[in-house]
Amino acid sequence: MTTFYILQKTIEANKGGVNAASFAHANELQQLHLGMVHLIHTQPTEMSQQTLMTYLHEQKGLREEVDVVQPSRDLSDGEQINWLREILANSLLQDDVVLINEDKSLFAAVAMYKHAMPMLSVVQVLHNSHVDCAGNVKKSYQNMFVRQDDIDRFIVLTKQQQSDLVSEGWVRPEKLVYLPNVACAVPVKSQKSDPQPVVNVFTRYNDRQKGLSDFLDKIMPAVVRRVPNVQVNFYGAMYKEEESSVAAPFQQLVREHNLENNVSINDYVDGVTKAKLADESLFTVLPSNYEGMPLAVLEMAKHSVPTIAYDVKYGPAELVQDGVNGYLVDHGDTDTFVNRMVELLQQPKLARYFCDQARKLVLADYQEKSVLSLWQELLGDLTMEMATTKFDENKAEYVEVTNAMTNTVVRKFSDFETAYVKNSHGTRVLVVEYTTQDEGQRYMHVFNEHESVDMMIAFDPFEKQRFLQAN
Repeated sequence: MTTFYILQKTIEANKGGVNAASFAHANELQQLHLGMVHLIHTQPTEMSQQTLMTYLHEQKGLREEVDVVQPSRDLSDGEQINWLREILANSLLQDDVVLINEDKSLFAAVAMYKHAMPMLSVVQVLHNSHVDCAGNVKKSYQNMFVRQDDIDRFIVLTKQQQSDLVSEGWVRPEKLVYLPNVACAVPVKSQKSDPQPVVNVFTRYNDRQKGLSDFLDKIMPAVVRRVPNVQVNFYGAMYKEEESSVAAPFQQLVREHNLENNVSINDYVDGVTKAKLADESLFTVLPSNYEGMPLAVLEMAKHSVPTIAYDVKYGPAELVQDGVNGYLVDHGDTDTFVNRMVELLQQPKLARYFCDQARKLVLADYQEKSVLSLWQELLGDLTMEMATTKFDENKAEYVEVTNAMTNTVVRKFSDFETAYVKNSHGTRVLVVEYTTQDEGQRYMHVFNEHESVDMMIAFDPFEKQRFLQAN
């Protein structure tokens, strides 16, 4: 059996620490039925454990079989790190364990867990572009890439980012796995006979990434002049400081450009409301400066809503086929962006054609079945690597064992398949043999030349942890 831990940074503690990507991966892994799946909050929420479980399962769509774990409010930051380390170490005594980290800010911690427990499989998910608007690799990503040997795999959400990371020399190809987001199919919406010029946009109010200032400054005023009755509605967390999502600056821009009758800035909505708003939308827009794989485009496409997007790294070019299921616009070309919006607003029949094509893309390439097969392939590779991991004496840590501890050692090694014994006065490493007694207990037999001297028992760091815990 394999135990999975999905590690996410706790956001909006008063709302259950919701993280859509973590939810999706937890739900996908649970469907493989390979073992227990735990969703781990790095910090406590403001909910009790039972309330949190009920809320995430009943209100947010987390599958009932997925466990949710959070640390006690009484633990310090350092104690929280040790709390999770103990959970992982105890699980490793029973099962294979895969730790999937969803937040790059936690990379150093998970790399430390891997160093302490080499039998732990660690996977880091890259949710965003590794390059900034100027084309430079972000420092936070550089820090992960130079330590790529400290973990087992990086998951990327697009094939283009996978290719770029290899061609740019940042990550070796064997360390990368392509595993996109998914969008479960929904019933086809009925086409309205009189579609309204409504554009609903689900976003984060983070201008550096989402480019909303330029959209409100340079695009919307020009669109309104040509289509006065257009209505563009934004939805996202109005104030989520930990994700730099703050709506107030955009509300100010709406007022400055006298767009109150055409643009609304709204708070985050639940899944039911989001589906209703998607069905009412003629199309959506993505004026971003960079992305990882824009889940909003994928979710709108499953509701047959096409997208007009800037062609930025990464994702729009893999989700939007220009002139087929939406439009791709060169980044910063505001005039073309305006023209494309006006074209669909004034030609709803063309928008309807794009609607059908948008849904076809989701059904063809981004269903759970295809992604689950990618998960199976990744997990199979990790299992094979763990099975062939060899003891390396040069990387061993040593625990001194005195003669007085010999009987304890004999009893406690019944769970180990192999141990390594090193004479403290020599350099030879000997494989210890086991025998099975009638009562079924396995004993470690030390060669005669070692029985009368102090010994050094050599382990890799994980075996050392098990030994110390056993004693």
